[in-house]
Amino acid sequence: MKPRYDPRIFLALELSRTAQERMGQAQADLKQYLSNWHFIPPVNFHVTLRFFGEVPEAKITEIDAACREIIPRLHALSLHWNAVDFFGSPDRARVLFIGADGCPELGELVGAILQTFPGPDQRKHFRAHVTLAKARKHMEPGLARMNANMLRRLRELGRIGPEPIEVDVTTVHREIVMMETIWVGRAVEYEVRKRYPLMMESH
Repeated sequence: MKPRYDPRIFLALELSRTAQERMGQAQADLKQYLSNWHFIPPVNFHVTLRFFGEVPEAKITEIDAACREIIPRLHALSLHWNAVDFFGSPDRARVLFIGADGCPELGELVGAILQTFPGPDQRKHFRAHVTLAKARKHMEPGLARMNANMLRRLRELGRIGPEPIEVDVTTVHREIVMMETIWVGRAVEYEVRKRYPLMMESH
């Protein structure tokens, strides 16, 4: 009998299919030049706000109740996505991402979530990002050097090949969602379990 795992849960901002596709264009540009990276399917692009991991159903009920209390008090927001970058140095990069400018509403939202759900893994400086690709754990040294050179060009010149790798996308977020990671064979899909509307400005 297979072991039963608790649901893998996180809070996130969804992206429209149009935004996913436009971000996917930047991803496709990177894909031409980088080897041995796992590129995330654009349909899975999202913004993680708080990752919980495997959580028993009773605890999920508690998280849901807390979200229903705090989220409606927080403001809807828009994000401008305009940076293609990676975390760390070129020779130790593990995550390629598209980053967004910060905004007061995002700071308010993230602050409230992290205050409600503190954890040892929380970053002090949250940056909204959409993961495009993750480096595979085992990489032949020559390939690793080549990838590092490509990423160095990306950061210094804004391009790897002859054309700049650019993104200019604005997204509007009127709710946050509780998502569950669903394994389908060796791939993953994300299923929305709960939706929490954010406060809209009154005119």
